[in-house]
Amino acid sequence: MVNEIGSYFYGALLGVFILAIFFRRANGTGAFAGVIAGMLAVWAVVTFADISFLYNNVVGAVVAVAVGYVVSLFGKAPVKEKLAGLVFGDTEPVQEVLKRRQSEADKVKEIEEEKTMKKWPYILVGYFFVTLLILYIIQTTTM
Repeated sequence: MVNEIGSYFYGALLGVFILAIFFRRANGTGAFAGVIAGMLAVWAVVTFADISFLYNNVVGAVVAVAVGYVVSLFGKAPVKEKLAGLVFGDTEPVQEVLKRRQSEADKVKEIEEEKTMKKWPYILVGYFFVTLLILYIIQTTTM
C-alpha cells in the first residue's frame, strides 16, 4: 500500500535528479514543471491504464526528464560557474572545485571569526567581575 502511494512521487523525483545531474541546461523552472508533469502523468496512467504500480516510477521519471528539459530550453540557462562540479561530465575535476570552494569558505569563516574575536575581551572581563562578586558574597555570608 505504501509503495503504491509512493509510486505517484518517486518516479517524478528521480526524474528531477536525473535532469539535474545529466543536463547542464536544466533550471529550477524546468525541474518544477517536470515534477508536476511527472506526477500528473502517473495519475493519468493509474486512472486510465491497467498496468502494475511498479511502472509508475518509470513513467514519472521519463515524463519529468522530458518535460523538465523542454521547459528549461525556454527559460534562462544557469550560470556556468554555479554548475561547476555538479553536472556529470564536467571538464574540471571535482576535487579542484571542492578545494576552490573550501578556500572561499575559509575566507568567509576568517572574517566571521574576526568579528566574534572582538567580543571576547569584554566577555572575559565581565566573567572576572562576576566571579569576584560571587566570591565576595560567599565570603561575607559565611562570616
